[in-house]
Amino acid sequence: MKRHSATTKQRSLASYFKKVRTDEADGEEPPPSKDKTSPSSALVESQARPNFCSDSGECTGLYESPENEHKQDTHAPPGNDGGRSATPSDLCSTVNAGQSDAFTTGQCPRKVSGMAPTHSGSPPLCATSASIFDLGLFVSKSNNVNDPETMEKLLLNPWTPPANYDYPATGKRNLKFQPPWVDRYPWLVYSEKLQGALCKYCVVFASECAGKGEHQRLGCFVAKEFTNYKKAMDAFKSHASSSYHAMSTTLSENFLAVRSRSQHDILTQLDHSLKKQAEENRKNLLPIIETILFCGRQEVPLRGTDDSGPINMSEVLSFKNGGNFRALLRMRAKHGDAALRAHMKTSPANALYTNPKIQNELITLCGKIIQRKIVENVNSGSCFSVLADEATDISRTAHISLWVWYVGHDTSGVPILKEDFVDFVPVYDLTGKALASTILNSLRGHGFDLNLLCGQGHDGAASMSGHLNGVQAFIRQTAPKALYVHCSAHSLNLALFHACKLPSIHNCLGTVSSTCTFVRASPQRTNQLQDKVEDLTQEKRKSVLSFCQTRWVESHDALQHFLELYVPIVQFLEYLEEEAASSDTSSKASQLLNAITKPEFVVLLQICSDLFSLTLPLCKFLQKIDCDLAQACDHVKNVIDVLSTKRASAETEFNKIFLKSLSLLKITNVEMALPRITGRQMQRSNVPSATPEEYCRRNVYLPLLADFENQLRDRFDAHKKVVVGLNMLLPKFCASASLFDIDDAVQFYLGDIPSANVIEAEFTLWVNKCCQIEEKNRPACALQALEMCNRDFFPNIHSLLSILATLPVSTSTPERTFSTLRRLKSYLRNHMNIDRLTGLALLSIHRELQVTPEQVLTEFCKLPRRKNFLV
Repeated sequence: MKRHSATTKQRSLASYFKKVRTDEADGEEPPPSKDKTSPSSALVESQARPNFCSDSGECTGLYESPENEHKQDTHAPPGNDGGRSATPSDLCSTVNAGQSDAFTTGQCPRKVSGMAPTHSGSPPLCATSASIFDLGLFVSKSNNVNDPETMEKLLLNPWTPPANYDYPATGKRNLKFQPPWVDRYPWLVYSEKLQGALCKYCVVFASECAGKGEHQRLGCFVAKEFTNYKKAMDAFKSHASSSYHAMSTTLSENFLAVRSRSQHDILTQLDHSLKKQAEENRKNLLPIIETILFCGRQEVPLRGTDDSGPINMSEVLSFKNGGNFRALLRMRAKHGDAALRAHMKTSPANALYTNPKIQNELITLCGKIIQRKIVENVNSGSCFSVLADEATDISRTAHISLWVWYVGHDTSGVPILKEDFVDFVPVYDLTGKALASTILNSLRGHGFDLNLLCGQGHDGAASMSGHLNGVQAFIRQTAPKALYVHCSAHSLNLALFHACKLPSIHNCLGTVSSTCTFVRASPQRTNQLQDKVEDLTQEKRKSVLSFCQTRWVESHDALQHFLELYVPIVQFLEYLEEEAASSDTSSKASQLLNAITKPEFVVLLQICSDLFSLTLPLCKFLQKIDCDLAQACDHVKNVIDVLSTKRASAETEFNKIFLKSLSLLKITNVEMALPRITGRQMQRSNVPSATPEEYCRRNVYLPLLADFENQLRDRFDAHKKVVVGLNMLLPKFCASASLFDIDDAVQFYLGDIPSANVIEAEFTLWVNKCCQIEEKNRPACALQALEMCNRDFFPNIHSLLSILATLPVSTSTPERTFSTLRRLKSYLRNHMNIDRLTGLALLSIHRELQVTPEQVLTEFCKLPRRKNFLV
């Protein structure tokens, strides 16, 4: 129902009443109303003049509205139009003619003016105290009220005729309204304005139409007065049983309850209902999120062959596999989680929140929470480096594993180096430009500040390391200070690989690899070797390891195992050569036995073991997270110095190796002898030598050391150039350094240091502080230097040391994520989308970063069409 603004009406009434009282005080006639027949005019007149009579002499108190012009005033005096209601101007002129005392004395204006009413039997309105709350005033749709106070007044205290009120007769039988009807029907109200009965509930709350389709307009008691008193009782009962009256009664009761504060209003009730529903939804979703977090942390596959629809809570399980996620929810519901059990049983299928789409949304949100924490940590620092490596998954899709390397702090505030996995990014174009664009777009998309990018670490492939069209070149076009550092672990592996290209070393390692593969290819042969080991030695190692050509840490372990089990391996091959049932097995065993029992092979085996033992600590160190580039270069220099020392004292060093070889050959009953030498040897080293020891030293040992030393110098020279100048800030070296030594680094990072104009004085103070530390206790790494460097006192030095610590050392950590990739995206789950894959990988890798179900739920509520979770 259309309602007019009660506030507007009240302002009109108040202003008009004030105007009338002011005019009366000044003796002026108030201006006539512009709309002589509008209900608003009648309301204004009724409020301005509480008691007045009609021109006919009958006290009515209010003017007729246009809707009731059919009720003509039959008592109108001569000179008035029989059908016209009295206008405000008529009354104002009458009042101004000498009846102004009517408003101060409370008497009827006609009595003041001496005009006698024509209806002597009808009591004057001044005696009945007519009010503006006559319900008939609000029947007109143009005058309906929506002011709560007025509505409350109409429902509780509408105008009612006094006890001595003379109700007008209607019809041929002159029937009148009976006051006892009001006691029997509390909703019944008599309107003097309309001179008929109305329903106070329906006038206030009923709509204009009712019935099916709301096409039938309402009549008596609602839109017009009821005066057919002959059929009053039937009409009262019929109205009381109508649906629109029942609805109006309910609305009235609720309205009055709200006004009396015994009940909340409908908006509050709806709000409470929505909040209750949202709280229930959140409560139901929390165990689902907890299960997803559990599966993600433990790398447990979630999905199965049938993971849609309601979860079967009965004891009889389906023959189809619903997946671990649904099985965990079922187990949780059956063993104590009553709320989850109720949710699974009573919630509709579209509100279970267990389908794969919801899983993907929740897993993605878990990943985004972790990524947001990483971005906040990185952007709060002063610099970071990006690490990237590429691999192909089970579905033959190439992915870039994206990591960031930066300086963080532990719980006690001590600086630590952190490597954080950020994303798996699928790539379809493996050119340097496309890969660089993918990396930069991913960093921007996650919110990293590229102005802080100071380094990049990749492998040595041409598409990554090329100085013209490689990834590192294109990244430096966007971030010029992002220095490229070739992975140090790769550099060491390449140095070893090229050094071992000597034919004799290469053949020795190939023989070891073939023997290990021969043993491990058959479980029967593996068990036979273990029996030989138990019979001959007390070694804890019972079998050989596979030989890896690229991961030299594993190659060292495989070589060490082979050397320790050399004697059992020889006897094992002798046994197979004579007792093997298969001719292929016996012939292969005979070939391997002949190769590994040569004296030259045993010596080469000892040489390789000695060399790998020297590089093993360096190889492990370069794969650590907390090592910086300055430390890596320092350890490489240490290995180079040891190699130089071994070359200088080659006779003494090699004699130790040769004696170990002799003892091993003695156990296997093999005599040491010089290899066959011809006058013209083209396929192997043929340096003149008098003894087997001299031959092996000159032809194998010294060339191997020299080649490996040169490879280390060449491959790590670029690393030293990157840190030149910055490493002179380390306390271990700065005592002998000058400002000139760090000038190139200062000029290169001029825009990254806070106050370059005071760098000279700051460096002098820093050197003085470092010199006060005992020389053997001076830090040699950037992290230790940062710990003793006060950022407020040495802002420039602190920034440069942070850059030094942030320059990447290796990409071995990104390579480890490919193991996670293979575990998550296996042949059983080879169609996993990238968002789900990244989210699960983040949960698996970043176990130290806490993700609570409440955090995930909060993010889930922010998604579109998830307002039913907002409290």
